[in-house]
Amino acid sequence: IRRLVTGSDDDLDAKLPPVLTPEEIIESRVLEPARILAEEYGSSVMISGGVSMPGNQNYFYLGIYDMMTALKFEPELVHRLVGHSRRMILNLLPAMKEAGIGCVWLEDNFVAGDLISRGDYETFFFEANAEIIEAAKREGLLTVYYLTGDVMSRIPHILELNPDCLA
Repeated sequence: IRRLVTGSDDDLDAKLPPVLTPEEIIESRVLEPARILAEEYGSSVMISGGVSMPGNQNYFYLGIYDMMTALKFEPELVHRLVGHSRRMILNLLPAMKEAGIGCVWLEDNFVAGDLISRGDYETFFFEANAEIIEAAKREGLLTVYYLTGDVMSRIPHILELNPDCLA
């Protein structure tokens, strides 16, 4: 588990991507292609943008093996990484809206029932996912929640998350 996140808590913060404000995200011009498309075609098509949910971002930081073992052996690390991802995404959503994006694709590939238990999903990811989907809706973004794997065991959670669309 220590490939990316070795050392003290301060070292961890230095190794993760910075949490930019919505204004910094707009100023970085990372959403410029979406803004140009929205200006040119926004009245005739829906411009969408993608977001990797905290479960995906934990996978990117740790890899599949270390992510799965961290759920059991380093829960505080998982909570810190989920919190970091949550803050990044919550700041990205208003920037996406300002850029002219009308729909957000929320991708969640590593939290289905065939990968993690219901308890782990509820403990580590559900609250963050709910806050992100609620924030996207407050921004006026349509939400498409893309969950892969055994989605049947997540149906009660998905209903509670209440995305506009399930993919």
